[in-house]
Amino acid sequence: EQRISRYLEEKAASLKNDIQKETKTRLENLESLNISLESDLPKIYDLIQAEKAERQEADNGVVQRASDEVSRLNAVIFQQKKDREDTEQSIYEMLKDVVKRVKIEIDAERKEREQTEETLLNLLEDTCQKLNSTGKV
Repeated sequence: EQRISRYLEEKAASLKNDIQKETKTRLENLESLNISLESDLPKIYDLIQAEKAERQEADNGVVQRASDEVSRLNAVIFQQKKDREDTEQSIYEMLKDVVKRVKIEIDAERKEREQTEETLLNLLEDTCQKLNSTGKV
């Protein structure tokens, strides 16, 4: 019985020793993990913040490029609109000049025709008067 008791006590002491070693190892591992986390968490946080800042900067760059492109396109559209208006104004002015020249030409032709008609009428009247005067004598 004493042997069994001693055997059981030895086994219990051995188990107690193993449990203490395992507990000590786990506590050391936990402490090591805590130390590691305490030193790594700020680094991880800093990395996350740096990545966030880089992402924000990249987003701002995209927004700026898009804004620049929109501004450039607006400038192109404005210039094309101005060019079109200038072209339309030029065409309008040319048409006004053409209408003015045609009107002047028509007026000149009308005056010439009226003068020709008047000359012909005068000749006809003179001829008629000459014929009438020659026929009366």
